[in-house]
Amino acid sequence: MPDDLYKIKEEQLKTLVDSNSQDIYILDIRSAEDYAKGHIKGAHNIPFKEVGKDLANLPKDKIIIVYCYTGQTGGQTTAVLNMAGFNARSLNGGMNNGWLRLDYPVVSI
Repeated sequence: MPDDLYKIKEEQLKTLVDSNSQDIYILDIRSAEDYAKGHIKGAHNIPFKEVGKDLANLPKDKIIIVYCYTGQTGGQTTAVLNMAGFNARSLNGGMNNGWLRLDYPVVSI
């Protein structure tokens, strides 16, 4: 299977964020408190425990990029979203082991 079948590399997401791509929906499944402290530009926050309740609000016409803290829960959420008919990818390494490790920018509320 190709490496990008269910994951997206940090560099690829940064390029999409920098270009203000309308083809993606970024889903931050961390706590609301951590989201408020700093998240990827354009990300929507639905904490992990709430994702199943909000499936009707997720877009079917975009690639959903999911991230958590380290990539573990993001990968699990991505699998479930794909089984539910969404086109989802997990951010490699999540926020802490991926995005922030590369010192990519975050925005806060």
